[in-house]
Order: sequence, then structure tokens, then C-alpha cells
Amino acid sequence: MADVRAVVLRAAGINCDMETEYALELAGAKAQRVHINRFIEDKSMLDEF
Repeated sequence: MADVRAVVLRAAGINCDMETEYALELAGAKAQRVHINRFIEDKSMLDEF
């Protein structure tokens, strides 16, 4: 089975990113929190997930 990778977007006013990352990891995914500005600066980053 392939590894599941997930991205959790961070931004001002989003207060559950840590909990979401934890829940995804409990479910077996490799989760990573990333600030929305990183995606705005480099849209090709989505290819990693």
C-alpha cells in the first residue's frame, strides 16, 4: 500500500491545524503543516502531496 501524504494548511485564524495534523497521523498519513504563503509563492509544491 502506498504511503498517504497530506498537507494541512496554516493561516491566520485557522486554529485547528495541529489537531488536524495529529488526527491524520493517527489515521496513518504522513501529515505536514504548511503556511498558505508557501503555496502562494510556489504552486508546484502541491506536487509533493
